[in-house]
Amino acid sequence: MHLTLDDTVDGFGSLGSRANSGLTPGMVRVELEADAENATPSSIRIQLDGADVAAIQGVDAGDTCGIDLEVVIGVYHVLDDFGHDVEFDVTAGE
Repeated sequence: MHLTLDDTVDGFGSLGSRANSGLTPGMVRVELEADAENATPSSIRIQLDGADVAAIQGVDAGDTCGIDLEVVIGVYHVLDDFGHDVEFDVTAGE
């Protein structure tokens, strides 16, 4: 799971994600890439069922930081400090 965060300093802002389709329970690498022009360090929260399960904080502009996250079946929501959010599904697989 790769996330990119562009703050609103240039008038635009976005939180984007790329993930393999068919994520199944187990260990997943989550990486946050902060846009090189971000004015402040970037942070995200990852939630499942409305509860925080992980966070990546303080990623400086142009840097990437990652964590290993043990995921279970469900819909995860990723939120940034600017009101953007994306989600990813973990399913039982086939």
